[in-house]
Parts: sequence; C-alpha cells; structure tokens
Amino acid sequence: MIHFFPRLDCRIRVKKCSQDICSILESVTDPRGEWFNTDSAAVFVGKVNSSGFKIVPKPRNGYRNSFSPVIEGRITGGKNVAIVDVKMRLHLFARIFLVVWFGGVGYALLAGILGIMAGKLSEGISFTIVPILLIVFGQGLIRIGFYPPAKQALRRLEEMLT
Repeated sequence: MIHFFPRLDCRIRVKKCSQDICSILESVTDPRGEWFNTDSAAVFVGKVNSSGFKIVPKPRNGYRNSFSPVIEGRITGGKNVAIVDVKMRLHLFARIFLVVWFGGVGYALLAGILGIMAGKLSEGISFTIVPILLIVFGQGLIRIGFYPPAKQALRRLEEMLT
C-alpha cells in the first residue's frame, strides 16, 4: 500500500536482553540534541530509555535533511531474546507543512478541473498540468529525502543490535 507520507515499519529480533540493547543505543545516541556537533561519535540524536527510544539520524557535515526519519522503537522481550519494533515517520512539522503545501496545490488542481468543466479549456489545462507536476515533484522529493536515510539508519540499527 502506498501512503501519502512515507513510512517504514519493521521488527528486529535480537539475541540480547533489553538492558544490553538500551546500553548499545545510549552509547551511540547524543541526548543533548547537538545537531551540528561533528566532534561527537554519536550516530543518532534523541532519547533512549528502558522501554524504547525516539531518535533521529545525526546529520553529517552540518547538513540537516528535513525529510529524514524520526525513528521510534519499542523494546520487548526476556533475558536472552528481545524484539525491537521500529517505526520511521516524517517529523511532525514536516508533515504539517506538507499538508498545507499539498492542500494549496490540490486547491489549484480543483480550480483547473472546474475551469475545464466551465468551458475555459486553455486556462483549465494550465491550472491542472502545473499542480499535477507539483504533486509528482513533491512526492518524489519527499521520498528521495526519506527512504535512503531511513534504510541506512535501519541497516545501522540492525548492525549494532545483532
């Protein structure tokens, strides 16, 4: 199923206890949220506790991607085996901005369709082609900005935890 906003859900089975998983994640997470501190060896920025985590991949070279995923995880399990449920979503402010932006583009598309129905074919076509191109461009931009960092962060999580 294709979602309007990109998302990635997965489950990682780990042959470690939940305390070991938390200590591993805490060792690679900067809790202070210093985004542009390149001296730190942290891979993620965020919070880790015994029941789960909420982290974001740390940007490299001072470049911050607004479409990079917010990674939320829940850790469950026993002494020898734990399950980490991972959900990756866009940041809330990015989603709010995109709803407003796509709403405006959708309004222009609707105006173009109504223009065509009213008999103003030349004006209506331009009011439909441009919004359609903007919707395709916006969806491509979001997905190109989300999925590569999300897959890289998932790979890093799996390498660290397994």
